[in-house]
Amino acid sequence: MPNPPFEYKFDLAKTTVTIDATGISQPMNAELLEFVMEWLGKLRAEMLPSVPDKPLLTTRPHPITMWTVGTQDAAPPADVGAAIGFRSAEFGWFVVRLPAADCRKFAQLLLRGEDAAALQ
Repeated sequence: MPNPPFEYKFDLAKTTVTIDATGISQPMNAELLEFVMEWLGKLRAEMLPSVPDKPLLTTRPHPITMWTVGTQDAAPPADVGAAIGFRSAEFGWFVVRLPAADCRKFAQLLLRGEDAAALQ
């Protein structure tokens, strides 16, 4: 991965990172850094070109250290959909809402090992 377009330095306890971009220094704790990352995502969503429909060959995968699936009630995700959360050391928690029909497609993909494109 290329070097970032800014300088950064952690404090001794690694609870704060100070980012220096174009002479402006901004100390950030984990909560503020995640807030900034969310805003960067919102800005990216408005930019052109838009995010491609499929990952590019150069898209770097990020390791998932934990995941969870939650529904609003006790009904199965295939009936009501689900909120699927992925924990990454790089991005914190990333939660997506998957509608019931997509939960069924995902389950079929996992059970049969089919290519995801074949389920669309």
